[in-house]
Amino acid sequence: MTDPLALKMEAGNNLIWDNVDSNVISAKDKYSKLIKDKGWRIEFSSAYLPYEYQRHLYEIVQNPTICKEEKQKHRLGTKVAKPSKDAPHTAGKAFDATVYDKNGKATPHSLIRLGWYRSSFEEIPS
Repeated sequence: MTDPLALKMEAGNNLIWDNVDSNVISAKDKYSKLIKDKGWRIEFSSAYLPYEYQRHLYEIVQNPTICKEEKQKHRLGTKVAKPSKDAPHTAGKAFDATVYDKNGKATPHSLIRLGWYRSSFEEIPS
């Protein structure tokens, strides 16, 4: 890999906000405030994903015997999305987050995917 952000991710920094669309950043900030105002907390798990890094993860899963240690290192399952420069994370148009209630329990909608396909962040999971 040669992409500096892909190398950063390979080194363990899995949450990259570089190259995320400014509208998505605004949505993240707004959603975070709504969650905080409710007394809950939000934990972000992914945002921008460099194409080169997505390709790397895909290649690991496609070669499980050869890349066994890499698969464990990245905690990969049996499927990884095929790399695409138009994918929401690669295009900087999405982020993933887990929302926790006041008791620290992940909400029923614990994995929240927000970004280009969602225009309203007014409602938060109940």
